[in-house]
Amino acid sequence: MRQDYIEIDQNDNDKRRRYAFPLLIFTIIATTTFVLLITDQSTMKFEDLSAHKDETTLYMQESTATLRTAANPSSIKSNSKDIQTKKIYTDTSYSCVDDFAANIPTVLQSTYFANPVLNNAYSNVTLITSDGSEYMLPVWCLNYYADVQAESVYNESSIYPWTEVIANDNIAGQILDHARLNQVAWLLNNVEVGELAIGPVFQDSVAIEGCDKISVSDIQLAIWALVNVGKCDDFTKFECVQSLINPNQCNAAYIYYKTLNFVHDGATYNIPSTCSGNSIFPVIILPDSHSQPLIVSSTIAQWGFQCDCPTPVQFPTKAPQITAAPTTYSCAEAFSYSIPSVFYSITLDNPIHTNFYSDITLVTQSGAVYDFPVWCINYFKDIYAQVTYNETLAYSWLQVLANPALVPVIENPLGLSQIAWLLNNVFVGDIAIGPVTWNGVKLPGCTYISSSDLQAAIWAIMNKVKCSNPEDLDCTESLRAVNLCNVGYIVNGAYKAVPEGVIYTIPNNCDGDIIVPIVVIASEILQPLVVSATISQWDYKCDCPYPVSSPTRAPQIQSCTETFTESLPQIFVSIVLANPVLPNAYSNLTLYTADGQVFNFPVYC
Repeated sequence: MRQDYIEIDQNDNDKRRRYAFPLLIFTIIATTTFVLLITDQSTMKFEDLSAHKDETTLYMQESTATLRTAANPSSIKSNSKDIQTKKIYTDTSYSCVDDFAANIPTVLQSTYFANPVLNNAYSNVTLITSDGSEYMLPVWCLNYYADVQAESVYNESSIYPWTEVIANDNIAGQILDHARLNQVAWLLNNVEVGELAIGPVFQDSVAIEGCDKISVSDIQLAIWALVNVGKCDDFTKFECVQSLINPNQCNAAYIYYKTLNFVHDGATYNIPSTCSGNSIFPVIILPDSHSQPLIVSSTIAQWGFQCDCPTPVQFPTKAPQITAAPTTYSCAEAFSYSIPSVFYSITLDNPIHTNFYSDITLVTQSGAVYDFPVWCINYFKDIYAQVTYNETLAYSWLQVLANPALVPVIENPLGLSQIAWLLNNVFVGDIAIGPVTWNGVKLPGCTYISSSDLQAAIWAIMNKVKCSNPEDLDCTESLRAVNLCNVGYIVNGAYKAVPEGVIYTIPNNCDGDIIVPIVVIASEILQPLVVSATISQWDYKCDCPYPVSSPTRAPQIQSCTETFTESLPQIFVSIVLANPVLPNAYSNLTLYTADGQVFNFPVYC
C-alpha cells in the first residue's frame, strides 16, 4: 500500500470528510488556563475496481475493424459507489500498468464463453467476479488442442496477470509455451484487424503469397502458432484452422514473424505505461485444469480501472540562468560523438525480411544491450547468423566517409551518403512508381517496396560495379522475391536526392524519434553492417538549445496559406513525371528538394 500521498475527498455531500485538526482556545480567567483539543476519528475507504465501469467506452479507435472492441455498457454492472478522489504524489514512479496488475480480480464466480463471433476478437467472455461485478470482454484462445465449451458457464475459474503465468510453471496449465506470452502481449498491443500484411512471406525457402488485410482468424492463427510451437507454426501447411473463417496463411505468417522480430524468444515485453488506460494488459483465464486457456485482450480502461496518475509536487527551484544565444546545434552530429567505439559482442539473427534485412544484438563494454535493425553493405563478404562476435568496432558513417581506411571491406564508402538518405526517407510498404529506367534498362511492374527490395538497392549502391546490372542482377542470394522495378526506383531516387560525390546532411532537428544516424558495424573480414535505429532508440537525448528571445514587434496575423506559400522550395533538384495513370489525377510527379526531401503528388497538365 502506498503511503506517500495525501488523500483529499472531493464530494462533501455523499462522503465523510477525513480531518484532524487541533482547536486551541486560550481563555485567561485570573490564573486558570483551559486548553481544549478536539479531534475526529479517521476512516478508511476502499474503492472497488469496477466502480467506474458504467462510464467506460470500450472502442479506442475510429476504425470499425479493430482488436479493441466495444462492449455494451448496459452489460457492465457494479455494486460499489462511484468514489472520486484526487491524490497528490511526491514521487513520479507510478505505473498504471503495475497498479492495474495488482488490482485485477483474483477469483471469478463464473465465466461464460460465447460462441466464436470472429468480429473484433475470436470470441467474447462474460466474467462475474466474487463481488458480483460483471464484465463482457473480448478473448482469444491459447491452446489449439484443448477444448472450451461455448455457451457454457464455468464456476470458480482461475484468473491471473499474464506476467504471473510466465513466471510460474505451475499455473501455466494448458498453455504449452507460456514464455511466448511475451510475444502475444506485444501482438495484442500492436497488430490490428484491418491492417495490411506485406508479402510474400518466406518460411524454409517456401514463398507464402497472397497477403491482404488482416482478419480476426489470421490473428487467432498467429497466436496459436506462437504458443503451440512445432504444432501450429508451419504456414506452408493448412494446420490449426478448424473453427476459423477463411484464414490467410500469408497474413498469419506475417504477424508471426513480425511479432518475433520485435520480441525475440527469451526477451521480456514491457507494456508501455501511460495514464490514458489505452494499453492492453492481457489477463489469462483458466476455466478449469483441462479446458482451453483464454487470454483477455481488453484495455485497462475497458476493465473500468482508472489510472491514478500522480500530480508531481512542485518544489522551488533557483531562478533560471540566462544563456548565450546558441550557434548551430546538430543532434545527429552530437550523437555521433557518443557512439560506443567497441562493442563487447554482437550477434546477428537470421534474415527475417519484415521491415528490414535482419536484427542484431549489441552488447557494450558497460553491459548495455541493444536490439536493432540492420542492413548488409558488402554482398561479397560473409557474416554468420546466430554466431557471437567479440570486440567488434563501430563508427559513425561520417567517420567512414572522412577516413575510408577505417573499414577497408566497404567497396564504395561514398555510397554511405546515399544509404543515409535512403534509410531516412524510404521505408518498407512505400509504393514505388514505375516503370523506371535503371542503368539503361526499362523496368515495369513497380509495387509495394519490400525489405528484399531495400537490401538489393543497398547492395546495388555499395557494390556498384557488381550488383547494379538489372539485366544480370545476381546479388540476390538470401533475398526473397526481389522486384527490379522497385530496386531501380529506390536507387534512382537515392542518386537524385544525393548525387554521387555529395555528402548527405541529415536534417538538423531535435526529434530523436525520427532521425536515423547511420552507424557502421565492422571488422577486418566480416560483412559490414549498418544499423538503422533512431537516435532515441540508442537512448540518446538531443540537447537542443533554447534561443534567447529579443524584443520584437507585435506579431502580425498571417494566414496558414500565406505561411505555406513562403515556405515553398524555390528550386527542386529534380522532378520525375510518371506515366499517366488516370485513377485520381492525370499522372504523378516525384519532386526532390535540395535538402533531400521527396514528395509524390498528383498532377494535371
